Amino acid sequence: MNQAETFGEGKWITHGDPNAFPVFKRIFEVKKGLIRADLVILGFATYTFYVNGKPGCDELYLPLTSEYEDKGFPVGEKRNYRAYPSAFNITNLITQGQNALCVFLGHGWYTADFDGKPFGEYKLCYKLTLQYENGNEYICSSQSDMWRPSYIKENHFYTHECHDYSGWSDSLLLPDAEKSGWKNAIPSQPVKTEFCFTDCPCDKVREEITPKVIKNDGDTIVYDIGINTSAIPVFQGRGEGFKAIFSEELDENGMPEQRHSHGQYFSATPASYQGEIKPQMMYFGFRYFSVTGNAAVKKVFTVYADVKDTSSFYCEDQTLNWLYSAYKNSQLSNLHYGVPSDCPHIEKKGYTGDGQLCCRAAMRVLDMRKFYAKWMTDISDCQDEISGRVQNTAPYVPAWGGPGGWGCAIVTLPYEYFKYYGDDTYAHQMYPQMLKYLSYMQSISANGLVSKIDEVGMCLGDWLTPNDIQLPPALVNTYFYIKSLERVAQLAERFGKTKDALMLKESQNEPKAALKAAYYDSFNGNFAGNIQGANAFALDIGLGDERTKNNFIKHYEETGCYDTGIFGTDIVTRLLFQYGRGDIAVRLMTASQPHGFGFWKNRGATTMWEFWGDISRSRNHPMFGASVAYLFEYVLGIRQEKEEFGYKRIIVNPAVPHLISNVQGHITVPLGEIYVSIKDGALHVSLPKEIVAEIVFDGPVSVDYK
Repeated sequence: MNQAETFGEGKWITHGDPNAFPVFKRIFEVKKGLIRADLVILGFATYTFYVNGKPGCDELYLPLTSEYEDKGFPVGEKRNYRAYPSAFNITNLITQGQNALCVFLGHGWYTADFDGKPFGEYKLCYKLTLQYENGNEYICSSQSDMWRPSYIKENHFYTHECHDYSGWSDSLLLPDAEKSGWKNAIPSQPVKTEFCFTDCPCDKVREEITPKVIKNDGDTIVYDIGINTSAIPVFQGRGEGFKAIFSEELDENGMPEQRHSHGQYFSATPASYQGEIKPQMMYFGFRYFSVTGNAAVKKVFTVYADVKDTSSFYCEDQTLNWLYSAYKNSQLSNLHYGVPSDCPHIEKKGYTGDGQLCCRAAMRVLDMRKFYAKWMTDISDCQDEISGRVQNTAPYVPAWGGPGGWGCAIVTLPYEYFKYYGDDTYAHQMYPQMLKYLSYMQSISANGLVSKIDEVGMCLGDWLTPNDIQLPPALVNTYFYIKSLERVAQLAERFGKTKDALMLKESQNEPKAALKAAYYDSFNGNFAGNIQGANAFALDIGLGDERTKNNFIKHYEETGCYDTGIFGTDIVTRLLFQYGRGDIAVRLMTASQPHGFGFWKNRGATTMWEFWGDISRSRNHPMFGASVAYLFEYVLGIRQEKEEFGYKRIIVNPAVPHLISNVQGHITVPLGEIYVSIKDGALHVSLPKEIVAEIVFDGPVSVDYK
């Protein structure tokens, strides 16, 4: 949709003061006989709105982020651009007579600093439709809107928000408030984009937590909310002001640890302000926070996308239970702005590498159907239409990554989405882009290996191995090229594109031969010395021989812990289960060494960490949680064959009942809930009657069809 189709006569307006965060106000008259009032609104960067002093919606941190318009980087690329306005029925907030619409603007992705300067200015556009029996009236953004500085005095959506209520009263949001201090809005440049509506779940308040006081020295009180998450506290201010500092860890003195604070803080000067005080334009990633000054903490709200929990998992091994819970906590607290972020504090970016890696687990744990539908559009938009290159983040902002494990998101997301939900919409839509991406991968290959670094990208391979990365990046990127060729070939066959399927299968020969020539040792059967999962990468695309497989298994049988990065950890875990060595896979997943999940659990973590061991960076990164998918596929045993889509035909074949005899859990697929339990050597399965299931189990079996 274009500007006129979306906003009618609405014009983009701004305030023109780079030192002020504005609140815009429009007073309008409503006659008798109003049937309905609908608001279509879009504010940049982050906005929230009130009608007659009351919150206009329960969605937070609007708008959903996207490839808004051409940011001017990388140079020479051509991408698609869109923005997401929101539509609200505000009839219940409207009264006959004078009314006031007030919109606050804060910092966000649109006004973020890249290359040393903000991308865009704070701006607003809206159309309010008042429906009467005899026709409609329209109230549209224009220079008739007024603005004034809001109580938000500082705001950067990565780090902080500061309020000053001096001279502020909530009555300013009412239609009959004093008009002094308000100025007329000024015109702003239109946004060169396509306007789209989406049903992607927005951020909302998800849970209320009562924080626990763990330290009080008279000047500063320290609180623990019991879980590391994305959240906001709610204060009742008293006196002259207060400051809250947020952190994921405590230091040796029981105070929020500075290294894990990541610069996050909130402050307010309440003076005589009597209302609730809370951050308006941002969330924080933390478990602990301190408050210095005179303020009462009323509660803490967790905030993230409104997606449903659609799974359960419990067994007798507490580390596996922790892994499921910690991954779910991490994934939920990284669902913001319609994007699966890497962390809720340091970067907040939608890394395509992290996102494609975790999508298999996320779809089994949560209802990600609408959320991923929007993010796949972001990935589609951020592909260079000329070269086929896919960015390392979607929507695109400058970030590290590689052409394989990151760029392959344009194949992996629609493929896995189709596999799980049985919905081929995005696989069909993005199929031409997949082919363009594969052509790009071939274009940056040398002698069959994906090894070139282009002028705008990087060529990272695996990421965050326990020790220095020794695994050759070309091996990893070529693996993802071949894996993508395999998946697109499968889609081509599914879509009846026989010639494409044949071409895509033949295209795998050259890179496979190149990998073997460059890294295979015919003397011992290893690839790249069997370091950091090298044999697993090769085996997963059909390379190597029986020695490669045996060496791979023996290595992890002897070491008993991971030596891999984010991609290798996922592949190693899955292959061990596939090769019937679920005992080793479980041993790796539960290891208490610094290279195992048990280490994080024993340190009291409630989320996945960014690094193996105890390196001082993010304590909330979902990426190492990709292997949670295998709790459902192999520990519970719920999976489908490679050629199946949508979980209409499944196999239930628990891989480690001899190790974990008491286990239960479920996933929710398009046809309904599939539940599996193993207790006292007996298997019970409950599933919808429309699903055809093959049960493989050495012991008593009962099946309940719903």
